[in-house]
Amino acid sequence: MRVGDPAVTWDEECIVWGDQKTPLKDEADHFIVDERVSDWVDFPTRSAHPTLNGAPLPAGLYEISVIVQSILSSGRISVVSESINAVP
Repeated sequence: MRVGDPAVTWDEECIVWGDQKTPLKDEADHFIVDERVSDWVDFPTRSAHPTLNGAPLPAGLYEISVIVQSILSSGRISVVSESINAVP
């Protein structure tokens, strides 16, 4: 979503790459679920406005939220939010 302009928003299916280096469990046989885990997301960036045909994507600050299916319930959870600055 463009910060301050909720009309410029869209959803994108993306690939989440799971951490292949951090072991699943530590020496005490506990699952590792903290900042030692390094997953990442590849997402496309748009050049066109998501709702106005033929219009370019407006320059500005955009908030990106990663929402994944919860493995503990039937719902979805937001796992991270970041901002990027789109420039013309």
